Amino acid sequence: MNSARVREGEGFSGWSATSQVSCWDAAVVGAGPAGAMAAYEMSRMGKQVLLLERRTFPRWKVCGATLSPGVQDLLARSGLDDLLSDLGARPLHSLRLGGWSNQAHLPLHGTVAISRTSLDLALVERAESQGTQFQSGVRAKLGPLLSDRRVLKVSKGKEEVEVSARVVIAADGLNSGLLSQAGLPSRTFPSGGRPVIGLGGVFSSPPSQMEAGVIHMAVGEDGYVGMVRVEDGSLNVAAALNPQALKDAESPDALVNKIVQGGGWPGFMGPPDFGWKGTPELTRRPPRPGAERLLAVGDASGYVEPFTGEGMFWALSGARALAPLAARADTFWDPALLTEWERIHGGSIGRSQRLCRFAAWTLSRPLLSRSLLWVLKDHPRLADPVVRRVGVPLLS
Repeated sequence: MNSARVREGEGFSGWSATSQVSCWDAAVVGAGPAGAMAAYEMSRMGKQVLLLERRTFPRWKVCGATLSPGVQDLLARSGLDDLLSDLGARPLHSLRLGGWSNQAHLPLHGTVAISRTSLDLALVERAESQGTQFQSGVRAKLGPLLSDRRVLKVSKGKEEVEVSARVVIAADGLNSGLLSQAGLPSRTFPSGGRPVIGLGGVFSSPPSQMEAGVIHMAVGEDGYVGMVRVEDGSLNVAAALNPQALKDAESPDALVNKIVQGGGWPGFMGPPDFGWKGTPELTRRPPRPGAERLLAVGDASGYVEPFTGEGMFWALSGARALAPLAARADTFWDPALLTEWERIHGGSIGRSQRLCRFAAWTLSRPLLSRSLLWVLKDHPRLADPVVRRVGVPLLS
């Protein structure tokens, strides 16, 4: 398939993939890091994989835009060790944590910054290079469940086609539509006892104080704001905010600037060049990460409020773990596959998510956060055990 044509979102009526394959080994819905990596891994196994995406590429996403050493290790294990250098990922040497007129400088170990616009497109292209067929600008809904396959109804505008696959992988993000259609809607579980939503934007000409190589993290009573320069020099901003505070604020700019200035940095002059774009409540999970011939990965399988980009680790490690399980479904469906996926997801990824729950609990308590900043200001190495554990490779 001509990937450039697909990304431009041209004619759906001439799409030949449905006539080429009567039943795909896997249909992956959602071409973010989790979906693209799952497609890539299954294609490397020789499976016929169809990757579907609602948006057209390249596209921007709300994200912290940082990749830990654990994420880089996962990419290398998948033969993608050159991907980040090819994209010009920026090395990060420290996390500057600010709030209540204090700042702590915490050393980082091998973390890099890269925009989701570049990373997501590159992962899709690598999946295509292994034989994945990619179609963007389409919507997918669950169709009938047959004895040996799942049916998807794929539409673009008023046109609709049916696609069959031995297994469908739901990588369609928070509030997964596919899981909801299967009777498994996600439920919110607020971290730290309070709801939090995500908000993001990009500033092409940020304040000079936001230098490269540093994650700037401003913490306040209404949430926290992470800021980092990515490969093109622009500033990626990702915030976790109290939705009531955002509703009460004069504007998103006003609330973000309040938190940023409280962290010791100058506010932004005007709105971002891209954004502000929001997300549903961040900490949520479905009753089960799948159903018969339907397996969820990435944000769709369960998500916890992150701190410095852990969501990317969960997405990529989850996709690598899920791919061999999904590949086994191309011959027959065994309910044990879903049970095994629940065990892997809840065990390995769940341990990393529990660390983020603890961080969220701490940040939701101003007195505790303020005291912690005072301590870290003079003793930054005390944070090393936590910093080193974030995004470590838990899955082989």
